[in-house]
Amino acid sequence: MLLLGLVEELLLPYSPGDGLAHTSTSPEPCSCLTGTSPQSSPPPFKKGGASQGAAAPAREERALGCEQDTARPRRAAAAAAAELTLVGLQYSGKTTFVNVIASGQFNEDMIPTVGFNMRKITKGNVTIKLWDIGGQPRFRSMWERYCRGVSAIVYMVDAADQEKIEASKNELHNLLDKPQLQGIPVLVLGNKRDLPGALDEKELIEKMNLSAIQDREICCYSISCKEKDNIDITLQWLIQHSKSRRS
Repeated sequence: MLLLGLVEELLLPYSPGDGLAHTSTSPEPCSCLTGTSPQSSPPPFKKGGASQGAAAPAREERALGCEQDTARPRRAAAAAAAELTLVGLQYSGKTTFVNVIASGQFNEDMIPTVGFNMRKITKGNVTIKLWDIGGQPRFRSMWERYCRGVSAIVYMVDAADQEKIEASKNELHNLLDKPQLQGIPVLVLGNKRDLPGALDEKELIEKMNLSAIQDREICCYSISCKEKDNIDITLQWLIQHSKSRRS
């Protein structure tokens, strides 16, 4: 099968909110989901897991919250590329998401990815090589190959298309069952939160059965590429996991 790939390098200096004028200005609080007010967006879901490529050790059940990175500051280093892979069903907004975090621009008329695209994004001294893999059924067999050895897997879900949630859940769990991907951190993004009826984080965690994933760190955010909601905090997660890969 002939795959069409597009490589585009974007060298953009990182500063909080660069090109993302409408992004939420402060990260959501890192607290347990229990008791979250339905009027406000729930905090992200995060579970700790085994380090990448290692068997999962015995671990206590963690609260469904997201802890701040309290590690000591790392010394400055020259930019080095870390690889992340973005997968999810077609029309979930993967390519739109890449465009938004790279340039801050939202485009209604993005062309669905055929095969794969690769884009290089530099933020400060961190360079992210992001693989955007097509979500059509004929391309899903490629997902595992492009997820091997990456710093993290980003799984995009159309939170407003509840008819596809079951299929999206099955594809995610089938992917993470692959032995070669054990321990790789996963970020689940529920896109299109601006649309009526879109699932919030708590609903997405339940519908996608994220609590059943035990062998890795898993985090979940509700985002809107169109409104740029929670794009900054998502980008922070990507940068953090790109750095941890090299440290």
